[in-house]
Amino acid sequence: MAESTQVIVTDAYLNGLVPSGNYGTDPVLYAGGVASSKGGVTWYRRSVLVCSLPAVPAGHSFVSAALQLYNRGDYGGGSLNVSRVTEDWEETFVSWLMRTSLVSWTQPGGDLGLPEVTFVAGAGAGWENVDVTSIVADCIAQARDFNVCLHEGFLGLDEDRRQAFHSGEGPASYRPRLVLTSEPEVIGPYRTEATDVLVPGSRAGSVATAGARAAAVHVPAAVAGGVN
Repeated sequence: MAESTQVIVTDAYLNGLVPSGNYGTDPVLYAGGVASSKGGVTWYRRSVLVCSLPAVPAGHSFVSAALQLYNRGDYGGGSLNVSRVTEDWEETFVSWLMRTSLVSWTQPGGDLGLPEVTFVAGAGAGWENVDVTSIVADCIAQARDFNVCLHEGFLGLDEDRRQAFHSGEGPASYRPRLVLTSEPEVIGPYRTEATDVLVPGSRAGSVATAGARAAAVHVPAAVAGGVN
């Protein structure tokens, strides 16, 4: 049976119109382009999300990961990209220009890798399930945090297609989360089963194995020792 683990993320949004502003405690995450009346220039807002990844439970294999975001439905639907953030940042200090209280981004708007996932946010309110399996698999392999940015999609098509999602400071039932799915490993024709338990006070939802069952095979002595 597949097991799912929910991990709460830390988040903030970056505002290109107010480049020194910090929005780590804002109840809304914004991402996408906004057509400005100031000379017709488009400016952008981007959302950054980070979390530590729990270890894959013993006897299990990682299968998939989905970033779940609650779309507030404030704007029309549009495409957004998901890229990895290549540097650490601090929720209470991060801005369009700065990643910590003392250290600036190399590039304004965040130090980002190439887009790895593109998804289309719906026009109405509801959950968006963004498949980030490939990103999480690589983060697990490299023992790195899940650290990504939601940002503008295809320029020229979605320049005025901003999106708004509930943040970690929003309603508890609508907060962003990363859902990890694993399955028990199969050894030969026999399946090993384990139950996952979140350990209180552990690092970002570390997982312990509460119990395991494995099938044993009886080999008759006559077969093991050969035929007399």
